Amino acid sequence: MTFPTTEEVNFALRFETFDLLPYGKESSCNSKNILEGYVSTKTGYRLPNVHTLHNQVHIVVGGAMGDVSSASNDFIFPLHHSFVDHV
Repeated sequence: MTFPTTEEVNFALRFETFDLLPYGKESSCNSKNILEGYVSTKTGYRLPNVHTLHNQVHIVVGGAMGDVSSASNDFIFPLHHSFVDHV
């Protein structure tokens, strides 16, 4: 796995609707779930075990960032989340 590509980020930015029913991780074709990494950056649809964009960075960085319970202890965490908010 590698860091997200420019093409993947641009794909996510195409979706203007923030969230759609059922308003959770299961909804497809919305900017929130694509950016969070729950949806394919190729199709816009939810697939099991998809980890893209936001989630992908956590996995690639690894260490404390790769573990949900310790990610906020990593020095890069605030920078990463600031960038996600910026996008």
